[in-house]
Amino acid sequence: MKRFVVLGMMLIASGAYAAAPAKVLLLPFDSVGPAEKQWVAKALQQNLVAELSRVNSVEPVVGTKVVDSIDAALKEAADAKADYVIFGSYQAVDADLRMTGQVVDVSKKQAVAGLKSTGTQRDLFGMEDIIANQVKRSLPQPVAVAQPEMLQQPPAQPAPVIQPAPPVDVNAQARELEAQIDRAEDAMANKSLTPKEMETRVARFNKLESYQKQNFDKHNIPPGAVEKVTARKVFPVMAPADYQGRSAGAPVKGPRGLIVSIAECEPNNGPGLHRHLNTVENFFCLKGRFEISWGDEGQHKTILEENDMISVPRGENRMFFNISDEVGRTLRKKDRPEP
Repeated sequence: MKRFVVLGMMLIASGAYAAAPAKVLLLPFDSVGPAEKQWVAKALQQNLVAELSRVNSVEPVVGTKVVDSIDAALKEAADAKADYVIFGSYQAVDADLRMTGQVVDVSKKQAVAGLKSTGTQRDLFGMEDIIANQVKRSLPQPVAVAQPEMLQQPPAQPAPVIQPAPPVDVNAQARELEAQIDRAEDAMANKSLTPKEMETRVARFNKLESYQKQNFDKHNIPPGAVEKVTARKVFPVMAPADYQGRSAGAPVKGPRGLIVSIAECEPNNGPGLHRHLNTVENFFCLKGRFEISWGDEGQHKTILEENDMISVPRGENRMFFNISDEVGRTLRKKDRPEP
């Protein structure tokens, strides 16, 4: 009986019998800037509803009015009898996209979290998830729900019968280990590749094709469209055998998560500012001089001379530009998380 009472008190104290979930009002994000893309606001709002619906400590409520201040957001929250209200805006400039917003605690009449995510329209799904995670961290956390079986005492179990362990033949184990080592050495001795097999793991630069040409031949994608986010010519060197992206035509097939290519830029040429949400991109300057830019607006810069290298982390804007007077090349190594 004591055990039953103590367990019940612990469940109550831990919030297992919590009050009703907090009501969260989701207002549509406003468009700021020259381009208005209402589908962005709609997609963000629907994703927040889906994500918060899976959290048992909150109840998402969809609003329809666009607001631009905390006072206006609090008025809408009062009408909806909400405990929290989320509002914000998005900016769309060409293909670039930025979302900002606030989570407001109605009882405190103040913001308890700021929201921000920056990327391109192709990154929209990832940006929605970033905003959703920021929102969930600022709201009441999920609570455990007490089930009837949690309050029941398990039936008494008989004490297990411990059988004595059989004697260990140390000499037999040592002989088996020695045999395993011998088999491993034999396998390694017979694993050498033939010259023909090794040639399949060689990439000859004079035989490489740019993936602009490969994608045009295979998918009829104009090279100019690809050059918006990459160099004038990119020669795939190595990619996983089952890879389906732009570098799928690489002659060397390597491990999952690793992509190697050579980017070639004419003087005063390079791709625009862009980002990879799931890729660490490493640049090794083979020829020429490259200006590497990063930051929200590409405001930070450094110069790579020949044989210099830089590693740009996931989620960081980046741009590389050949500032020499000759054709420049960088060896690019991309590390992607395995699926």
